[in-house]
Amino acid sequence: MDESSAWLPLESAPIPEDVDREDLFELRATGPSPIEGAEYVLALASYWHDTRHEVVVDEELRELSDPDMSEELWRFLASDRWAQQDLGTKRFYDPAGGGFVRASATGNRESPSVTLELVAATTADAPEYATDEVSFSRYTYEVVWDGEEWQWLDFAVANSPEVQPSQDGSVKGAGWVRLPPA
Repeated sequence: MDESSAWLPLESAPIPEDVDREDLFELRATGPSPIEGAEYVLALASYWHDTRHEVVVDEELRELSDPDMSEELWRFLASDRWAQQDLGTKRFYDPAGGGFVRASATGNRESPSVTLELVAATTADAPEYATDEVSFSRYTYEVVWDGEEWQWLDFAVANSPEVQPSQDGSVKGAGWVRLPPA
């Protein structure tokens, strides 16, 4: 996933909450505009990160992922989701915490690829995992248009000081759009 200087003009809106499977699959079939891809991947991020509702992990991930997703990444994503569900953390992106997003597109009009970076407040509903502190995480998601729908191709976790917004509430780098608290 290469860094791009051509950031998509995203709308500033709270991170989607309680994305259900039906809504996700409706968005998945909208395309191939890069803006539609960015809207889909933000909903995908919210849906997959939210473990308040259990899913049949291997079936769901096989349906969402591109055939070219690496087996190692597939195992990582499945293992994380299984672990979160087994622990009962009820993890999700907290719209009240706000965040930042930026997206870029590569490829041609018929088969674009959209990479979305998300810095968002993460929380847990389960009392034994909940804290009063706002914790931010930074993930990168990539989807590709296969001619009929968006396919999840790649994912990365950023472990750097840039994950936390600075004192003035900004994130380092160009192209970031604030996701206001809901």
